Amino acid sequence: MAFTNLDDFVNKTSDFSKTQHLHSFTSGCQGGGGAGTIATTAYKMYTDWIGNSTDGFGTYPGGTAETYSRTSNGSVLYNSPSAGKLTITHATGSVAQQAHIGNFILCDRLCAVSGLSGVLSTEQTFTLAPTRNTGGVGNVISLEIAALIGATATTVKAKYTNQDGVANRETPLVAIGGTGDQAQTRAWILPFFDGDTGVRSVESITLTGTTGTNGNIAVTIIRPLLIVPNNIMGAPANSMPLVDIPSDACLFRLWTSSLAINLGFRFANTFFAVTEN
Repeated sequence: MAFTNLDDFVNKTSDFSKTQHLHSFTSGCQGGGGAGTIATTAYKMYTDWIGNSTDGFGTYPGGTAETYSRTSNGSVLYNSPSAGKLTITHATGSVAQQAHIGNFILCDRLCAVSGLSGVLSTEQTFTLAPTRNTGGVGNVISLEIAALIGATATTVKAKYTNQDGVANRETPLVAIGGTGDQAQTRAWILPFFDGDTGVRSVESITLTGTTGTNGNIAVTIIRPLLIVPNNIMGAPANSMPLVDIPSDACLFRLWTSSLAINLGFRFANTFFAVTEN
């Protein structure tokens, strides 16, 4: 951030030639392209990548990895400055339906691969590496359920190359499949091997056992930018994060809720951003 002092901050945020609103509704329980509703589980993490009803529904690439940018379908819409950088100075989170609270994590989606199986217990290999933030610091591995997997609980781990170029790192096992961990849009951020601070690439995932249904598991590399509290209807939570938007970032959200929700509910974010130059 390049605000030199409080006066500079006030001047730039008051200059409407430098400001823009990033406003987005998400039908968080919707399936791909808004089709149907997904029953969610309280305090579990979900992705809005395929349920973003304002900015165009995102899609999954299949077995060939895809990289993302500001213009990708599913990204929160914003104008990229011709010079300088864009900084989020204010953020709000609220619910348009139902009385629940939770959090949004605004992320930069770097790349993804999908079409991975929920029944195989052998290593499933692929090539997944970003074309932005290639050094890896701050990048994390996220799993997303692109299509329903099975009702049998098991665990999963990923093999990756860390921020220093050290290959064959393995994440600790996390639970996948079964109640609360099988529905479309369910998401996880995988923990790192001790001491790691980022990821340059992901090479495979391995399930300990079958979930019972093939489904479709996606692996993504993302860069979390900020956490926005999500408050009850009529009382939006407000914050002043002062977070820079990376150049050409593909913005989307991970979210959690204090309630199990099985309706096509809607929640909203507004971000107020300023171009600094």
